Formats: sequence, structure tokens, C-alpha cells
Amino acid sequence: MKTVVVAPFSNSPIRDWPLQNYGELVDLLLSDRDCRVLITGSGSQWAAANELVRGRPAVRVVNSCGYLTWAEVLDQVNKADCVVANNSGVAHVAAALGRPTICVFGASHSPYEWMPRGPAVILVTKWVVCGGCGFDVGGSCPYGVRCLTEISPEEIYRHCRGVLTPGEPLPLGASDAVREPVTTDLDQDVSELTTRVGTAFTQ
Repeated sequence: MKTVVVAPFSNSPIRDWPLQNYGELVDLLLSDRDCRVLITGSGSQWAAANELVRGRPAVRVVNSCGYLTWAEVLDQVNKADCVVANNSGVAHVAAALGRPTICVFGASHSPYEWMPRGPAVILVTKWVVCGGCGFDVGGSCPYGVRCLTEISPEEIYRHCRGVLTPGEPLPLGASDAVREPVTTDLDQDVSELTTRVGTAFTQ
């Protein structure tokens, strides 16, 4: 059974893909894949993460928020067959560790500057005219954070399916929100990155 690590939170609400969308993604994974889903986050995110567990089989969807040490989170990420995350510390660490990483990236920050970097990154974003606004709070956006809300669970699932079953024909319907895998050299020592993210993660 393959493991998909899902990190649905970041340190800035405007970067977070709607939790309902993550729930729909989990349902798609459970209905079509022999996989388990591990929800990861800090202790303060445990209650919100329960929305992704409630009503779904406990043996296949696990809320680990607050239960794992940072070292244990790193171990789970490093063993994952696929990691799905917002533009967050977990996405950057997973990418740096070389794990297949699907990053749901809001356009409030430039992907060229802030995208996760690694050999197996798929960046999914929605190009909008207001991109690069720099907002940190979703309520500040007069357009309802279209750069994230218009990315569908089916789009992200399409890429999960491609990662979990290489060579299998992908479902139709991907939008122009999808960019090709990024294969840039890491510009930062991995141990330094994991230490810095871990400090923020456990606070």
C-alpha cells in the first residue's frame, strides 16, 4: 500500500488551498488507489485536520498533527510515495529530500522566487493578473483567492495518479494551472532547511 503525505496547512492562510478541496482529493485517492493518507501538521492544526479524517476509514486516513516529533515527520515524508502540500515548510523539505512533491501554490508570492526546489517537484498554480500581490491574509483578497480556489481537486489528483502509477494514461481535464516538474539544483543545505522548518513546525 502506497503512502501519500498531505500537509494542508502553512504559516499564512492565503497560501492554504481550501480544506474542502483537500477532503475531495482524499476521497479521490481512497476511491481509486490502494493507498493510505497521512495528514501532517502541528498540534494547533489537529482539530482542523480532523475534518479530513471524519467519515473516512481510520485505517487509511490518519491525522498525525501534533502526535509526531519533527524527526518522525521527516521520516514519514522521506518514506512517502507522494507528498501534497501548500507552499509550506513541508513542501520545501519534501522537495529537498527528493520526494515526489505536488505543491499547490497560491499566486500571492512569485513561484520563481518561492517555489519548492528539488528533482521531483510538480508545481500547480493558477496564473492570474493580480499575482504577486504579497497578501498574507485571505480576507485581504478582493477576488476570493481565485489563484487557489480555481485549482480543482481533480487537477491535483491527476498528478497524484501520475506519480503513484508512472506510465499510466492520465485523466483528461488538466488546466493551464499545471507546470512541468522543476529540476533545479538545490541552493540550500538540506540539513539547514529541515532544522529551520522544524523549529517553526513545532512552535
